[in-house]
Amino acid sequence: MPLRNLSALALVATLALSACSSDDPEPKVAPEPTASTPSAVASPSASASAANDDMPDDEVAFIDLFYAAFTEAISTGDPAGFMVLADESCTNCKTLAKNLRAAYKNGGRIVDGDWTVLSAEPDLGDDDNVWEVRVRTARERWLDASGETVKTVAPSIQTVAMALQQDAAGWRVRELKLR
Repeated sequence: MPLRNLSALALVATLALSACSSDDPEPKVAPEPTASTPSAVASPSASASAANDDMPDDEVAFIDLFYAAFTEAISTGDPAGFMVLADESCTNCKTLAKNLRAAYKNGGRIVDGDWTVLSAEPDLGDDDNVWEVRVRTARERWLDASGETVKTVAPSIQTVAMALQQDAAGWRVRELKLR
């Protein structure tokens, strides 16, 4: 099944790209997970423990932190900053990280990518700790090693469902889903 495109990698994302100027379909979102029992939470790594010293106590501050880390990852190609905020079960977080690494592979890069949270509201019709997050994505250009534009992603406003969970280490993104 073809997946919807997002404008900035992600979410998601990347969740997927929504307005590319080339036929290259990356990044793609993993298929929606099927219902399953929650997995056990793994113990945090040393870097995750260090990151938790500054972990926000409330969900909205955590969501802002996640998207700030994701925006940083777009500019560097290093997803570690947002992956430390994701649970091991977050399939779309892993997909976003993979797509970022691929964009920077062999000297490529992404310029002008920025994801800004416009609003974050609890999704009252869903299970606990699912948030409907509206994100503005800036126009971004994906460049190859020679500086040639591989694709251009138009700016947009995306709505992402963010499933959060809290454990002893703090908040984590359990999953992301483009709405």
